[in-house]
Amino acid sequence: MKFALRIFLITGLVGIFACRQNTTSESGDRTANAADTATLERAATPQRDMHTCTVSGSVLEKNQFWAREQEVLVAIVADSTTYSKDLDAEGHRILAVYDTKDCSPILRQTLPVDESADFPYYISDITYNNVTNLVGIRGASSFYLYDVANRKLLPKLKPAFATTRPGIDGQSGMIQRLEIWENYLVGYTQDYGAFVFDMRNPQSPKPVMPFGEYKIQDGNYGSLFLLPAGSANAEQGIIPSYDRETGDFKVNPIFAQPIDVNTAQVNKSALNNRYLVMRDAGNQPVVVDLRNREQVKLPADMQSKPTQEILAWLRKNR
Repeated sequence: MKFALRIFLITGLVGIFACRQNTTSESGDRTANAADTATLERAATPQRDMHTCTVSGSVLEKNQFWAREQEVLVAIVADSTTYSKDLDAEGHRILAVYDTKDCSPILRQTLPVDESADFPYYISDITYNNVTNLVGIRGASSFYLYDVANRKLLPKLKPAFATTRPGIDGQSGMIQRLEIWENYLVGYTQDYGAFVFDMRNPQSPKPVMPFGEYKIQDGNYGSLFLLPAGSANAEQGIIPSYDRETGDFKVNPIFAQPIDVNTAQVNKSALNNRYLVMRDAGNQPVVVDLRNREQVKLPADMQSKPTQEILAWLRKNR
């Protein structure tokens, strides 16, 4: 009788344990399936074509930017607090940021007057991409970056140049464009030319000086920036340009692909010349024309010539 009772109890315990195992397994499966379903539903949900938020204050046309995937709206606003009686100007310098899921405000901060109270700040939406998540906000002579992913305004930045820039008129030094190119922010200022910031650490942007720079004429500089790209020692050269008449801005990558260039062989006294002759890893000449903002393809019989002979040929044939 005792033996039969033991068998009964053991059988019952095994059944209870198995039942619990099945219940736990089924519960885990349901949880996993629910998570998978939610993930699929989020992935399948189409992005909205527009938001329904209203920005408080006066906004200039195209002076707001919506980061759809992040559901963040960034705008430059004017209101009664920024109005200048002396200049009769609204003063568009309030940075207003909203969460467009519920239109709740994230940030409303008044930026300092830049040069004059009637000079607006502008949103440079071309700076935004899904890698950097940065929106550029350019003033007259300085600019800010808003970090959409971290919902944070980064400290004020000012363009930096290798040499002193003489002004031509009242617009000299005014920022015309900001653009993200690869891991770099490339900008252009009226009459002072191009500037570059290294954005590989977006929280601490660093100015990049040009390797070589040629003064084409007053207010027009051909500045060659060599920027790390691709493999460890490879670099891409850019010579940005801006057309004052059309507003056309180009970053102008120079090389067909990033290359390992030896800049140590270039005399410092030659860095402000029109032509720069560098060497690649195979000691082949790499020639850049800073005035025309292009790489020069040498004929075959010039490939093995020393630098001075190459320069003489360039001056004679171009």
